[in-house]
Order: sequence, then C-alpha cells, then structure tokens
Amino acid sequence: MRADPQLPRLYVEGQNDCRVICALLAALGTDLNKDSGPVIIEPQGSCSELLDKFVSAFNAAQSFKHPVGFVLDWDRTADSRDRQVQARFKAVGGEVSDADFNRDGIIKEIDGIKVGVWLMPSPAAHSGTLEDFLRGMIPASDAILPKANAYVNAIASSVSPCARFRDVDRAKAEMYSWLAVQKNPGESYALAIKSRLLLADVPMARAFHAWFCRLYDL
Repeated sequence: MRADPQLPRLYVEGQNDCRVICALLAALGTDLNKDSGPVIIEPQGSCSELLDKFVSAFNAAQSFKHPVGFVLDWDRTADSRDRQVQARFKAVGGEVSDADFNRDGIIKEIDGIKVGVWLMPSPAAHSGTLEDFLRGMIPASDAILPKANAYVNAIASSVSPCARFRDVDRAKAEMYSWLAVQKNPGESYALAIKSRLLLADVPMARAFHAWFCRLYDL
C-alpha cells in the first residue's frame, strides 16, 4: 500500500529522524500510520536534500490545500541554518524574522497554506542536533550519562581525529555510548522512547508535539 499523495507531509532529514518522531508523537498521544497518516513523514536522506525539497514540497501542498512541515538539525552556528530557512520561505513568498526562531516552532501561512519548520533541538537553540533534543529526554537523576560523556571526552582527547568520530558528531557519540550500557544494550533511539528509557513528557518534547498538532490541526 502506498501513502495517499493527498495526505499532508512532514519532511525530515533521514529514516532515523522518521522513526524517532513517530515514536515520540505516539508516546505523547498522536499515532501516525506510514500509509494512512493522518500525516505522512518523508525522509529525504540529508539536510541539503531536505532544503532542496522545500519549494517543490510547498507547491505539492498548495495543490492539495494542506499544511506542510520540515524538521532539520541546526547543526553548527557556522552553517547559518536560520538564513537557509529564511531563504526557502522567501522563495515561496513568505517571510521569517529572527524573532520567529523561538521555542514554539515556526508556522507561517503563505497563500492559505500553513508551512512549519522545527529545528532540532529547538528553533530557539541556534545550534545542535537531534541528539541534543534526545539528551533532554534523559531523566535528570540518570547516573550513566556523565560517565558516558567522560568516556567520549577521553577518546576525543587521546585518539587522533582521523581514527575517531568527528568533533561535530560528539553528541551522537555520547548518546550511543549511553545507550550501549543500558539494561538492553544498544537500543535504537525510537525503541528507547517506546521503552521509556527516554522520557517523552519533558518540556522540549511537549513543545515539539504542540507545534506538530498546531501545524496539522490535530
């Protein structure tokens, strides 16, 4: 069964983002079916591919008169992700100001179509990734994360960069190190949400869920 092309779309960077978002929304009471929606999540493969998709995705949404959303990482401040997002909105006749990058997420109406953007971990963060969002779902009392972080820091300090993770991937290395030593070692992010190893009922996750529901009128 193929997803109905008339259903609203949420475009994300990759399959992992898709699985995480589905698990997170389900944990907060919004279930999505990959074929029947009510919203279909479309992984693009990379941030650049997602940004390249922005205009055609808006045009498709306009054809069916439904909202369209995009979830991508801030990554590093040097990537000027805010300027890239602003340029995409301008290309479809919209406008996003610096003040719109706030904790509530970006939602703009353009020619009667709602267009939403959420930057991980938060539109107000100005740098970071999905892993920074997920780290906020680890219970405050957790005793493993500091040790996992110390291990990753020791590797970063003692192993040549050409033989280890890149500095921009440190948050990912920390999260996977933390997952590697749980009761069920090496669970995926999505499974960790489903098993409540990662807690969905935290402010940033609730803010994302609220943005999603506002965008798609759920």
